[in-house]
Amino acid sequence: MKEIEKKKILHWMKFANEDLQMANDLMKSEFPIFRGVCFDCQQSVEKNLKAYMLYFNQEIVKTHDLAYLVQLLFPFDNNIEIYALKCKSLINYAVIQRYPDDFIDLTKEDAVDSIQIATEIEKYITQKVVL
Repeated sequence: MKEIEKKKILHWMKFANEDLQMANDLMKSEFPIFRGVCFDCQQSVEKNLKAYMLYFNQEIVKTHDLAYLVQLLFPFDNNIEIYALKCKSLINYAVIQRYPDDFIDLTKEDAVDSIQIATEIEKYITQKVVL
């Protein structure tokens, strides 16, 4: 793998980790905003999945559909399928939660679940991506 490709993968993973850090920091704040936590977790997972696509020399697909990204990765890592359902639960946090007309009231449980999923996926991909 070329050095520039490695740097690009690591750059995506760094941004994914920062999104997860923001979610954790927001959750620990005095007045946590659960939709913000869920959005940051969705973004973290999306960036980690896209970094994983780059690792397999695949083009990044412009989508927020995490289940679709997992599906695209399945030919390269069939174990990732275990995250498809978990990713599906985060899909709506990318867009719906960003606009007041489509807003769904999210709970602390939603935010905690989102952090757990994002953390689990980050750990999985970090272990798989060997540069």
